[in-house]
Amino acid sequence: TDGMAESSLGLQEKLAEANHRTQNLAKKLERAEKEALVDPLTELYNRRAFDREVEKMLRRYEEEGVGFSLVVSDIDNFKKFNDEFGHLVGDDVLRIVGQILKHSVKRTDFASRYGGEEFFVLLPETALNNARAVAERIRGRLADKEFIVAKTGERVGRITVSLGVSATRPGDTVESLIERADKSLFLGKQDGGNTIRSEEELAAAGGSERPESA
Repeated sequence: TDGMAESSLGLQEKLAEANHRTQNLAKKLERAEKEALVDPLTELYNRRAFDREVEKMLRRYEEEGVGFSLVVSDIDNFKKFNDEFGHLVGDDVLRIVGQILKHSVKRTDFASRYGGEEFFVLLPETALNNARAVAERIRGRLADKEFIVAKTGERVGRITVSLGVSATRPGDTVESLIERADKSLFLGKQDGGNTIRSEEELAAAGGSERPESA
């Protein structure tokens, strides 16, 4: 009996140890998956995470009729700025833009760095006019700031963004939703940047194509 009790205790200890290892592995896998969906520079979601989220929101729109809006933003003249001040300063600007964007939207909104100097924000259950107001908040907070390189004290000046806004409509795909916001954005860039344009203005302009030089 004593031998059976000891054997049972040993088995329980091994099971507990195996369960502990399994829990640790699950936590590591969960952490790794989260890290794979986050842009390390800005700490916003990355393009992979955006692709997942927009597909999910579009399915919900198709099945339940719950619409949403998309805000696409692009830093004006970023290449010229990068060439003048260097990539390290450029990275600092991307971080700052990411933080301002993050603090300009609600927790239920989905802010991401889509790539390069482009940032996308998904606004659940938000109409086009309200999405435009969010875009204005982002634009205004950036335009009001003058950037200075912390290490050198060098004045970089103001960093501005152009933003395009679209909202779901029947028959939309991910590509069509992004295309309208993207073309709206570049309509604003044609007007000099530091602007917001929505798909309504794009339609009024005759659906202007994105300029080749942009």
